[in-house]
Amino acid sequence: MFEEMNMIVLSGKEYPMKCDNLVLEKIQDKYEDLGKYENMLNGFVPELDEYGEEVRNEDGLLVGHYKMPDIKIINEAAVWFIQEGLAIKREENKEEIPEISDRTLIRQIDFNPRELSTILHQEFSRCFERKNATTTQGKAENQNR
Repeated sequence: MFEEMNMIVLSGKEYPMKCDNLVLEKIQDKYEDLGKYENMLNGFVPELDEYGEEVRNEDGLLVGHYKMPDIKIINEAAVWFIQEGLAIKREENKEEIPEISDRTLIRQIDFNPRELSTILHQEFSRCFERKNATTTQGKAENQNR
């Protein structure tokens, strides 16, 4: 039913992780702007002009610099992505997978913040990739012609 999930190993334990529309909804409810959230997740600080507007280069890309990512953001993302992965696994496989508290997951993190930020940012970015060129929506469009 679902595409294969990425896995993350924390303190020797392997967990599925998934950033999907349910997780994006949580992010948007809390942080409102997904682009600004992405910058916080990977530690990117956009340069601002004299009017407080973000500066873009000739290719339309933001100009700025990287700093240490916000620890609260990466902890929260790890928890949300892993909890969603576990929920999908429970539903998909009808498995009895015990609930894991947020604090337990955070305590198991053994990556440095930059490494974890990179892993989580890659998962976050997957939400915005086209998953399958022949989606059911594409099939429906062709059937309606």
